[in-house]
Amino acid sequence: MIRTIIDTEKECIFTLTEKSTLSTPLYWFIITSQQDTANSAAFTLTDNSLYKTRYNSFDVLAGDIYTITPTFILNEGMYNYQIFETTAGTAGTIVGSAVESGLWYIATTETAIPQYNEAVTEYTYNE
Repeated sequence: MIRTIIDTEKECIFTLTEKSTLSTPLYWFIITSQQDTANSAAFTLTDNSLYKTRYNSFDVLAGDIYTITPTFILNEGMYNYQIFETTAGTAGTIVGSAVESGLWYIATTETAIPQYNEAVTEYTYNE
């Protein structure tokens, strides 16, 4: 699962090249809201990986998705994502197949992970 915060850039790592069948693929990301399946966006990102045959690295800024797809309503929540390989520059002409899919959580703020530091008292009976 990918977790990003609106207006905060995050590096996301995938292993797309090993699943691709095209020699020099361009990757299209398609995300769809789980709350409103009509709310979806399609976009490409620049692969920043130095070792593309091993991994693919993309800098994701959730706020930019809205800029690319103005009809997309960016709300906090769960989204399904698919990544397609293609040779074309537009989402309407996806030639390849899906190489990855999963869940994407978009948050509005950083939430702290709860930590419990309570002292533990152990009791032993009948010793």
